[in-house]
Amino acid sequence: MAVYFPEAAMVEIRKLGSVKVLDVGNQQNETELAENIGDVDVCMTHWGCPRFTAAVLEKAPRLKLIAHCTGSVANLVSEAVYDRGIMVCSANNVMAKYVAEGALAYILSGLRQIAKHDGWMKQGELWKQDISGTKSLINAKVGLVGLGAVGMYLLDLLKPFNVSIKLYDPYIPASALSAHPNVTLCSL
Repeated sequence: MAVYFPEAAMVEIRKLGSVKVLDVGNQQNETELAENIGDVDVCMTHWGCPRFTAAVLEKAPRLKLIAHCTGSVANLVSEAVYDRGIMVCSANNVMAKYVAEGALAYILSGLRQIAKHDGWMKQGELWKQDISGTKSLINAKVGLVGLGAVGMYLLDLLKPFNVSIKLYDPYIPASALSAHPNVTLCSL
């Protein structure tokens, strides 16, 4: 738990009111969640929290806010949460730039075949292998499906590589991409 909710943060949280900490040593299921949030106004969650279904919410009449301390809440909250007017927030916008940085690292690693080269180097055969399969991101064509917060940061990280990007996202108007002339909206 200290990784997700460090003691310094817990001290501040405890100043706000009574705090009940659920054991995160084992991943809970929806039944356990329902049994533990009956008297809770705010539920702070992290990776591994069960979904807030209608059945869970039936046992949580006081719940007003779900504060998810990681990114997306798509797998955490059901329509029942919104139907009941429970507020939901997450750290998605804070974490998105770091996820985008990781995505860029994976793109470069894949194009440059880093894992394969690492294996060859460990076997003492790096320069004996054919490395012609490596590719560059510079001036490459990139396809993106969906453009959330992570994707927006990724667009900025890709700028120095002068890539052309085809983007499918039915919710993004072309006007939202004015700062990215290298992006073309397309069909899936």
